[in-house]
Amino acid sequence: MAFARREAARSLCQLCAPMMPHLAEEMFALLEPGKTMVVDLPWPDAEPELLAATQVTLAVQIMGKLRGKIDAAPDEDSATVIARAEAEPNVARLLEGKRIVKRIHVPNRIVNFVTAG
Repeated sequence: MAFARREAARSLCQLCAPMMPHLAEEMFALLEPGKTMVVDLPWPDAEPELLAATQVTLAVQIMGKLRGKIDAAPDEDSATVIARAEAEPNVARLLEGKRIVKRIHVPNRIVNFVTAG
């Protein structure tokens, strides 16, 4: 755990350096006394496997009003996402007895139900 915090602080110093060079150098000197300067370090590399989303949160709306949220895989098919949205307790309660005119699914964003009656 301590290593992860130290690495995060070191990356923060590197990312702050272009905007606040003096502060970044002071922070780095406290983290790693006697080491090189931040300006001499290479820019941190992003790790693509850590950036990939494994789950997204979608807003569930009825007639444009937020009524719930669900979690889904980023590339899950519309039928599954809509079924999960309809099963969400608050949404199911509000849809009870109403006729659904249209089901709208914007991938990785929202599910909206248009009702009549």
